[in-house]
Amino acid sequence: EKGILKTGMGQKQEELAKAMAKDKLGHSLEQRPAPDELQGKGILKTGMVQKQEELAKAMAMDKLGHALEDRCSAGELQEKGILKSSMVQKQEELAKAMTMDKLGHSLEQRPAPDELQEKGILKTGMGQKQEELEKAMTKDKLGQSLGQRPSPSKLQEQGILPSN
Repeated sequence: EKGILKTGMGQKQEELAKAMAKDKLGHSLEQRPAPDELQGKGILKTGMVQKQEELAKAMAMDKLGHALEDRCSAGELQEKGILKSSMVQKQEELAKAMTMDKLGHSLEQRPAPDELQEKGILKTGMGQKQEELEKAMTKDKLGQSLGQRPSPSKLQEQGILPSN
């Protein structure tokens, strides 16, 4: 019963399963693309292309190695002010947190919009439109007045402006 000795029926089932797996594998192998098709798609590399890619990769790794050798140490970066020490970083985080707390407190203390409207600081939609309309009308009136004023030569003729 441990699978060492198979009965006739168990052995046939196992043989059938193996035959089915073999058929499935054979079908898959028949369906796979040919090597020249894979080379055309750039999936399978030929000898020369493969060597070129290996060389390019080795050159890139070499260049990266040189760049890593030439880079500054963490201490040098801290001296130049590029990299912050953990102490400076913690101080900046604390300062930021304190600023955020102060801002939150200030926002909690600000007056409600209704209170600002009562004081005339915040305009409602209608009040704002009315103010914009008044401003536009004043602008138009000023433009008309400036358009109707007399020219400097006319003012000189009338003796209002001195002649040059």
